[in-house]
Amino acid sequence: MDFALRLKELRLAAGMTQAKLAGLADMDPSAIAHLEGGKRKPSFHNIRKLAKALNITTDVLLNQNEPIMAFRNVQDLSDDDKETVQSIINTLASKPKT
Repeated sequence: MDFALRLKELRLAAGMTQAKLAGLADMDPSAIAHLEGGKRKPSFHNIRKLAKALNITTDVLLNQNEPIMAFRNVQDLSDDDKETVQSIINTLASKPKT
C-alpha cells in the first residue's frame, strides 16, 4: 500500500473529511487532496503534522504492514458500521481518565 492510500484509509477510519484533517494538521485542504491522490509526496514535517492530527505515530502512518483497525471480523462490517465503531472509540479515548 502506498502513502496516498494509507493516508486516505487512516483519515476515513478516523471519521474525518479532507477539510477536517487539513484544519487539524494546519495544512491546506488541497494539500491533503494532492497527497491522497498521489500527486505530491509528503515532507517529513507534514508527515509529523498529519500523524499528530490523526492521533497516531508517524510509524503507523508510514508502515504499510501496520493494521488500521485491529478487530476480528472488521472486514464483515459496512463502511457506516466501521465509522460508528471508530466514533465510539474516539469518544471513549477522549474521556478523562479516572
